[in-house]
Amino acid sequence: MEQDQGGLDTKARIIIAACELIEEDPASTLSVRTVAARAGVSMGSLRHHFPTQRALRDAVLETIYDVVTPDSEIIHDTSVPARDRLVQCLRQVLSVEVGERSRQVWIKFFDAFVVPEPTDEIRTAYVAMTSEGERRSNTGLRSSRMRALYPGPTSQRMQGS
Repeated sequence: MEQDQGGLDTKARIIIAACELIEEDPASTLSVRTVAARAGVSMGSLRHHFPTQRALRDAVLETIYDVVTPDSEIIHDTSVPARDRLVQCLRQVLSVEVGERSRQVWIKFFDAFVVPEPTDEIRTAYVAMTSEGERRSNTGLRSSRMRALYPGPTSQRMQGS
């Protein structure tokens, strides 16, 4: 598959290719061979930037979350009350997709993670996606103002306990 290189460096092309594969199949394990072919790079080049499959998956999920929550620094803006910062962050996440496109994304995730029998591959993909979301939530909830508003362990703050 020929891809418009657009002056992108190798690492960026690899991440874009992997994001495209996840969009097509959210439960994708991101095979090194498939990602390298899609990006138009050698497997050695991919391994240079991402020595393990997990490193690749983590970088891709971080990129996806960065797109979904482009203003993630709001959680650290101490000039805004902690409650308002949390609400603004949640609004970012919840307002990313609307209408038909949103329904299609949810259907794709449902088809990838709920419909099929859970395999190790599906579990791995699901855990990777939820872990990145949890990591980002933990980061926000560790801020000093959030601790003051919602005392207790971070896991309790995430669950609303």
